[in-house]
Amino acid sequence: MDLVQQILLTALAGLVIVLVLFFVQSGGISRTFTSSSSPYFKPTFLILGANNAGKTSLFYRFVDDSVPEGKKRPVTPTVSSIEPNITEIELPFSNNSISRVYQLVDYPGHLKYFQLFYKLLLEDITLQKVKGIVYVIDSSSQWFNNSENIEVISKYLFNLFSVTERLQNGVDFLFAVNKNDLFDSVPVHKVKSVLEAEINKLIQNELNTVDKQSGIDKSEDDAESDEQYSSTIGHESLREFWLSVIGRPENKFTFDQLEGNTDFVAGSVLKNKVETWENWFDEKVVNSNL
Repeated sequence: MDLVQQILLTALAGLVIVLVLFFVQSGGISRTFTSSSSPYFKPTFLILGANNAGKTSLFYRFVDDSVPEGKKRPVTPTVSSIEPNITEIELPFSNNSISRVYQLVDYPGHLKYFQLFYKLLLEDITLQKVKGIVYVIDSSSQWFNNSENIEVISKYLFNLFSVTERLQNGVDFLFAVNKNDLFDSVPVHKVKSVLEAEINKLIQNELNTVDKQSGIDKSEDDAESDEQYSSTIGHESLREFWLSVIGRPENKFTFDQLEGNTDFVAGSVLKNKVETWENWFDEKVVNSNL
């Protein structure tokens, strides 16, 4: 090996060492496992809702309806999900010839999972990739007239909006008012007004209380995620955020104040009355060219 080759090899080795040191010191290793390298970093629709609202059944209905007519299979029986269901479907439902692939996520509805959901939403999928959120609500009077159930929904939405509304123009929501086929189901307009009133209570509590947070129920197991959540959506920041939404402390919250669109639409998974909900997906995909 002549002198020139030795010099070139030495220079190359030095360059490699410099690049490795720069990569490590700049945090490059940790960044290789965020957002764009995540398997979930893709255009996504989310299905959320309280336990037993019917969201997992709706998830499988959408999966089945996205399959071309000649390839349909029986809808999978479901139980209340304790882990996320994640798959890909082709949209729009109404026209397979122009279909595109989207990720569909059914996430458990318990508040204790919100911290993990927060990580999936912001770090893996990212808000920019969320094309719409379906929030399923059980409208049967026996379920909806229970104050504890309303509290769970309201807290979840209170926290969720404080994340999604920080994206410019927000995120569009479809409130799928399920079990509308039941004779005692709560009307859509009442579902909307009750939730507005309950979320407004949480907002007023946030604006008027210094040493107590509304919203998420925290646990010791959530310490690490909780620290991350608090650093991004801090208590003071959360108060300022909701004040910016309602305008003035004396104003009452309405869904119309949100940047994202909120549509309340009745239907029934059990009776396969999901066409209007599927039309919502098709509108997002076709008209918005997502």
